[in-house]
Amino acid sequence: MKIKAWIAALGAVLALLSCNADNKQATKKTSSKPASHTPSAVVPNNKTLAIKPGAKVYSVKSLPLHAILINGLKPMLPYQSFQKQYPKPERVSKTLWECGSPFDVLDKDWMIHTYGPYDQQKGTFDRYDGQITTLYVNGAEYATNDHMALLVKADAVHNPVSIPSHRIVLKAHTSIKTFEKLFPNLRPEKMEDDETVRYRISIEPEYDDAFLFYFKNGKFDYVELWFLLC
Repeated sequence: MKIKAWIAALGAVLALLSCNADNKQATKKTSSKPASHTPSAVVPNNKTLAIKPGAKVYSVKSLPLHAILINGLKPMLPYQSFQKQYPKPERVSKTLWECGSPFDVLDKDWMIHTYGPYDQQKGTFDRYDGQITTLYVNGAEYATNDHMALLVKADAVHNPVSIPSHRIVLKAHTSIKTFEKLFPNLRPEKMEDDETVRYRISIEPEYDDAFLFYFKNGKFDYVELWFLLC
């Protein structure tokens, strides 16, 4: 009887040890699961740190045509590219630009190839009638000589202005205060309308031709590309 009791007691001890071993193994497996998810849990933090900084101050004295986008488009682009973006203009008009046009300089080679050499007496190219087509699209105006399209003006509501190199985006809600922080070298020009303020930045250093930014009631209203022609 003592031998049987001893065998039974030994069996109970072995069973208890086996149970404890299973519990420890289960504990190890359970505790290992969070560790396996740790790397993926850190990814969002890494992405957050990789977010690029905001807009930078634009202290350059000029703003070249290639440095700015109007509703995602360059202010001067091939007419075919413009047509792909705006295949159906809301309105089209054709008028005589008596003082010439920016295309006389910006697209001079094509103008000479198409209309002959520049005639000083006529004040235009030999076979050119001086007519420029204006296209009205999406709250904006563009001029074209049928080869290139060039911005005239664009409202801020439908045409956000961006300068990718400095991460600057100007929209209809952009305030004068914000604009002046982004362009600290520009000075306001008062207009006849007391509610309107204008800022000017040349497209090239020492040039009169410029982008004009208009603000009305303290908010960005529209941008204009202005050339001294007369």
